[in-house]
Amino acid sequence: MIQIKRYNDIDPDAWKRLEQSSHTASWFQTKEAYDFFASIPTIMTPFGYGVCENDMLQGVCIGYITRTTNPVKQLFTRRAIIIGGPMLAESISEQALTALLQTVAADLNKRAIYIETRNFFDYSAYQQVFENTGWMYEPHLNFRVDTTTEETIQSHLGKGRKRDIKTSLRDGAEIVEQPTLEEVKAWYAILKDLYTQKVKTPLFDWLFFEKLYNVPTAHYILIKVNDAIVGGTLCVGAQGQPRYEWFVCGKDGTFQTIFPSSLATYAGMLYASHQESSYFDMMGAGVPDVAYGVREFKARFGGELVEYGRYKIINNKIMYKLGAKGVEALKNGIIRMGGVIKNNEFIEDWSSFVKDNNKGTIFQTPEMYQIYLHTKNYKPILYAKYDNNKLVGVLLVCLMWENGLKKPFSKRGIIIGGPIVAHENTKVATILLQAYEEDARKEKLIYTQVRAIYDMSHLKIAFTDNNYVFEDHLNLSLNVSQSEDNIRMGLNKNRKRNIQQAEKFGLRFEEINNLEQVEQGIQLIKRTYKRVKTPLADDSLFKAAWQYANNYIHCFAVYDNDTMIGYAMRLCYKELTYAWYTGSDETTFKKRPNDYLYYRTILWAHEHGYTTFDFGGGGNPNKPYSVRDYKLAFGCQPYNYGRWNKLHKPLLYKIGVLGMNILKKIP
Repeated sequence: MIQIKRYNDIDPDAWKRLEQSSHTASWFQTKEAYDFFASIPTIMTPFGYGVCENDMLQGVCIGYITRTTNPVKQLFTRRAIIIGGPMLAESISEQALTALLQTVAADLNKRAIYIETRNFFDYSAYQQVFENTGWMYEPHLNFRVDTTTEETIQSHLGKGRKRDIKTSLRDGAEIVEQPTLEEVKAWYAILKDLYTQKVKTPLFDWLFFEKLYNVPTAHYILIKVNDAIVGGTLCVGAQGQPRYEWFVCGKDGTFQTIFPSSLATYAGMLYASHQESSYFDMMGAGVPDVAYGVREFKARFGGELVEYGRYKIINNKIMYKLGAKGVEALKNGIIRMGGVIKNNEFIEDWSSFVKDNNKGTIFQTPEMYQIYLHTKNYKPILYAKYDNNKLVGVLLVCLMWENGLKKPFSKRGIIIGGPIVAHENTKVATILLQAYEEDARKEKLIYTQVRAIYDMSHLKIAFTDNNYVFEDHLNLSLNVSQSEDNIRMGLNKNRKRNIQQAEKFGLRFEEINNLEQVEQGIQLIKRTYKRVKTPLADDSLFKAAWQYANNYIHCFAVYDNDTMIGYAMRLCYKELTYAWYTGSDETTFKKRPNDYLYYRTILWAHEHGYTTFDFGGGGNPNKPYSVRDYKLAFGCQPYNYGRWNKLHKPLLYKIGVLGMNILKKIP
């Protein structure tokens, strides 16, 4: 006889015995997990069901329904999550499992928009039963890391991950295995910032983590540098059972040689080994065949990639589409986005698309969008094209303008390194540019300029069909994958002499690692642009870059004793280092800070595995340009990738150009 039992009716001893014998047992299906969920009713509503057959407990299904204090959000986001999947006895019958799954679905039908199991085990033997009761299977990946011994952990780590861990410990990072609650709260602040700025999905309130601090089988392992918490991991699991990494974060990019997130995960794996856990479960690695940055991070710890998938029942299809999957309703057309973008799934899709495209540069990434969004007098607009639920093209445009009376004569659209399309599809590029055209009219833009970072000749038809005109313009780049000796040999005589002169003066080159130094450098950039009478973005551009693209922004300075006399911001993405902004103190030019700064950042790019150093624009090849001559002296090569321009208001454009020329002549 089959009986369904609610949580309060399940025999605790039978539950414990099932936990010890089940091949699909996880911490998330234990009584301890249910009691924890029940302790935070303002955050989640737990549910629990058991199925008995012939008076033997054969299965348990524990989960929670998410809650939010915002009634409107709650209407669209109510979902029931069953982490790990149901805990089943090997002897469970199809009839018993069917009864359990049907009860869960029926009881939650009106309470949640959808129900989802996030499987930690292979349920393929039960797939037919799930599907017969209305549960749909969705592929999903996960990593399991063997933690039987420390030696096993070490042997599976990737070379880069080993290096990151070694340098982190060498340069002062500490592993804190028994943190105080205040230290956990400091870690939560980092986690919350990560979810707010990058992940863009809801995070449990502090109460969730505070309550979990007192759960015996939950363990916080934090990373400390100079007595400050900079990262950590939260793992759950009993002695001798698999350990699950629920949350991990760190102030990555803050330090040159310390990698808090990597060290935290490694520390969690070591702890799992000490607790006799056979493996460390990383709790999700995305959807197969869809690029996912988090999966790349997790893969370097040497775990086994498994696909146990998820089962889902959608109770309210309309609410489901209007909720977390809202963007997917537009997936076969153009999506236009401005302002704050909150859909994390889309952001991950966008980020992976740019990273995986061989023409993708930092100038079309979510990070650059964030920089533009937080810069005064800048306004980003993103256009994305989907085809058959797959992202096939993106175009990031930044609208810029000057203050006051200059605004009507200066409002322009700048596109750097875009559009980016899959398989060099000209039709997709045409559609993206056409979608932008409507905004160009509404925003009353004077002109739009596309600045190539690579050869864009494959998109020529798309540009000409949208009335863009090609203009000769050089890009200058240097192969930094060659040896250091060859890089130095490529310098012309004057450049070599100037670098030697800087070294004799004792100039010191450093990578910047704090905001105070960045602000000093910004002042040098402002002085430089004022001296050459070239418009410069507001200070907020550089501060936003430091805050929102810290992983890709590297700042360098040259010091004369303790005085900063040269400063450079470099954008480092994939294999490319881009010379973004440079500034220097003109009173120290005899000490050659500019030459020394360029040379040392080139060597830095070489030492850190980048293949190309992009010096930026080199002007019209048919016109003299002293800046081009200066850059060529470093041994770089010119490429005429050109620019594509479109005048929306020709008369205002001419007035603006005339005004700029007059301003440059004023002493």
